[in-house]
Amino acid sequence: MDRPERDDPKPKAGWLPLLLAAGVGIMILTALVMLTGGFLGLVIVVGGGVFALAGFHYLVWGWWLSDKLYREEAAAEAREAAAAELASHSEDSQAASARKTLAKCFGPILWGLVFVLVGITVNGFDLLPDGVGFVLIAVGCHDLASQSIHFSAAKWLALVGGAVWLRAIIMGAIPQAVTTAPWLVAWPLLYWTLICGMVWELLGGMRDLALAAARPDLASQASNRRIAFVAATMVSTLLGLFVLQSHELLPWIGMLVAQFVVGVMVLQLIYRVRQELI
Repeated sequence: MDRPERDDPKPKAGWLPLLLAAGVGIMILTALVMLTGGFLGLVIVVGGGVFALAGFHYLVWGWWLSDKLYREEAAAEAREAAAAELASHSEDSQAASARKTLAKCFGPILWGLVFVLVGITVNGFDLLPDGVGFVLIAVGCHDLASQSIHFSAAKWLALVGGAVWLRAIIMGAIPQAVTTAPWLVAWPLLYWTLICGMVWELLGGMRDLALAAARPDLASQASNRRIAFVAATMVSTLLGLFVLQSHELLPWIGMLVAQFVVGVMVLQLIYRVRQELI
């Protein structure tokens, strides 16, 4: 069986042709320089210098310096990106810390309202003293005062309510010397008017928080519930004074139930604001 013939490998080109071509070029160039009286040589030297200068500038400005500037620009962009990311993390951390601080303010307010609105007495001893509730509400509203002026007003009303409660405790609730009909009428009206004003301003602050967070639904609920609370509280207070004269308990009990329901709705709204907005 005949094997296929292989083509002979092409001979590799050596350096000899290049050297011969270079030598011929140098001889021709030398002859031209001699024929032009050295002028061509001057032209070659000047042209070579120009090309060498151009090459130098290209290496320095076009390659080395541009690469250096590119590296510096990339490093500057990286530093700016890192600084922006750090600032963003710092802002996020500050925002989270601020939200955490605001969330802590709602705890004292919620418990303070429970103390003020719920009265549990055993053998003449109040298990949920109103004074403690007023102090808790004032503490919570103090830290929220920067969010709305209503919280500042609620704080001062809570302090006034606490002072009125403390005065009643010091005087022995209602002393024998002032147990007259005018005092029996003025005392509950004054006391519950302070509570209504405090809750009114407190829910006004909740409404401002809801509007700032673009939650008009919660803002509307805050406005409606503070009106309902004030109406139910004042009507039940007036009916309570009427009971002292007529002993008609049924209307008063009905309004007390309505006041309790509205109070629970107020607490539920404050809890929702804390959970959904903070």
